[in-house]
Amino acid sequence: MLTLLILAVILYAGFISAYMYVFLRQRDRRIAHKRFFTALSKILDEKTEEKSIGQTIDEIHLNFKKLAEYNGYISREIRTPQDLIETFVHLVDTGREDYLKNMGVENPSAVRERALRILGAMQVISPFSRLAPEEANTMSALDQAVQTNDVVPSKNLLHQLAGKFELSYASARKLENEKRIATMVSVIGVVLTTVFGIMGVVPLLLRP
Repeated sequence: MLTLLILAVILYAGFISAYMYVFLRQRDRRIAHKRFFTALSKILDEKTEEKSIGQTIDEIHLNFKKLAEYNGYISREIRTPQDLIETFVHLVDTGREDYLKNMGVENPSAVRERALRILGAMQVISPFSRLAPEEANTMSALDQAVQTNDVVPSKNLLHQLAGKFELSYASARKLENEKRIATMVSVIGVVLTTVFGIMGVVPLLLRP
């Protein structure tokens, strides 16, 4: 009986740890959204037109960089500020303006319009910035080869890209399988925690 109780406690502690892990990740995500969206709304205020595009983009990158230094969600899951700007636009477009206002953004719709213009400028200035460094270098070299009509380098770079696409596809499939297995293990863990918890508690309740 004592063994069952110990096992139930261990499983329950594991379940609580997993819950806290998910909770903390969600907290980091909300904090990241709040701080970046607040900074974005201040950068893209009504005086944005008085600043150059380059200055505005530099301010956005600065805030993103500092946020990434202190927020785990940013450093783990977000590669560029464009990703968060697109999230902002999506929230406005899907009727989540109250969510943004609760984060300190006074006029989400107005910020959205300016954010879209900045996104377009970012894409023109750094079209490959959202790729991994190696992929970005390959695409930049390919772009240069195309502009200068260098056929042989272009073909070589295309072969390199094909190999990287194949590797990325294989990695994605592996990750998907790992996630599926992790989900199954989590479900089994919850079920076992519940079962052993009941097995440990019921005898105590039935004891005269």
